[in-house]
Amino acid sequence: MKAKEEALHKLEAVIGEYGLKKTEVGLAIAGNRSFMEIMYDPKKSITTNTVDKINRYVLEVRGQLKLDL
Repeated sequence: MKAKEEALHKLEAVIGEYGLKKTEVGLAIAGNRSFMEIMYDPKKSITTNTVDKINRYVLEVRGQLKLDL
């Protein structure tokens, strides 16, 4: 699985688990309400830095990490 697909899978899981709004997730990770549209678009890519932000965000939401994004 590609890094973007893996990150999207993690985001979808945490959104479902905690009932988060996709726009709020986008703001928290990238400062962009339409960030999830980028994640769903197979033609758009994201940087490894963004993948790291997604992983940190998921861990933080689940209470497994105590870092500011």
